[in-house]
This record gives sequence, structure tokens and C-alpha cells, in this order.
Amino acid sequence: MPEAFHTLDHYEVWADEDGVDRRPRNPLARQLIGMDAEYDAPCGPVVLTPLPDGQDNRAERAHQCRYFGTLDAVALGLVSAADAGIGALIDVREAS
Repeated sequence: MPEAFHTLDHYEVWADEDGVDRRPRNPLARQLIGMDAEYDAPCGPVVLTPLPDGQDNRAERAHQCRYFGTLDAVALGLVSAADAGIGALIDVREAS
């Protein structure tokens, strides 16, 4: 799971997304890993793997948060994809 979607500094978070539509949501895992409630809870079991002593993922989280923030800004029309330096954003909407 990308670091931007959890708040654990000293753990990798793993969620098996195979068969995601057939597994129950895991709201307790979402709460324990600090995942924002605006996102669907992961499905099925979630594994926490401790990072080696002295290592954390704060820098990677900050990088990913900036990246996803840029994508959100483009998706919302606040900046063009070219100006954001991402080339293109292809957005798929559900049919109504």
C-alpha cells in the first residue's frame, strides 16, 4: 500500500487486492493504519511489516502526498497536466 495512504512511519503496509470485490472491507485495519476515512477500507487481511531499525518512510510519504496532490489539482482543473509536468491525466468516470 503506498505510504501516502497510511500514517505508520516504521512499517510497510500490505493489502492483498486479488479478488478485492469478493472480500469484506476491513474498517478496523483502516483505523489502525491511520488511513483517511475518505478512502474505502482495504479488503481482507492487512499485513504490517516492520522496517529495519533506523529506517522510516516519512520522506517517501511526503513525496507521494505531493504527487497525489498534483494529480488531484489536475483532476479538479486547478492546473493543466502540462503545467503540472505530468504529461497527461486520463480520468475515467462511471457511466450514470
